[in-house]
Amino acid sequence: MAGTGSFEIREGGSVVSTGIVVSLDEDGQGYTQPDVGKCELTSADIYKELRLRGYDYGPSYQGILAADITGV
Repeated sequence: MAGTGSFEIREGGSVVSTGIVVSLDEDGQGYTQPDVGKCELTSADIYKELRLRGYDYGPSYQGILAADITGV
């Protein structure tokens, strides 16, 4: 998005990824992660979203328990 450094990648009208582009100084410093709050998805949420996108994982292949927007 012009002037903000933020970006998003869309596929079929749905946002699949967002991020921010920043310039680092010579020491590799200059980036601080924005406070995004807590956004946790349950296993049911994750596999429902995957099903809506055309992926149909049966119970034997559902190993994700939860996901957090921070990647934890």
